[in-house]
Amino acid sequence: MAEVSSYAVGQPNWADVTSPDVDGAARFYSDLFGWEAAKDPRPEAGGYTMFSRGGKYVAAASSPMQEGIPPHRRDRTNGSQCRSRNYSPSA
Repeated sequence: MAEVSSYAVGQPNWADVTSPDVDGAARFYSDLFGWEAAKDPRPEAGGYTMFSRGGKYVAAASSPMQEGIPPHRRDRTNGSQCRSRNYSPSA
């Protein structure tokens, strides 16, 4: 995977994954991309997990903040734009 050091406006540069199974999401993305997952051990962090590759943070995962929120991924882009996508891990 090539390292990117700068981003054009609108280019995705970060992903936040929301999943009721953060540990499962961590295993999935670690296996898929070779990322290392580091879960914040503090109880108040709710299992917030940072992913890194080559010692640099690339994404994060967390549990839904309230009941009824489906699993989704939020792509952050260079600029203030942001979009969310619902996904089904079983699809």
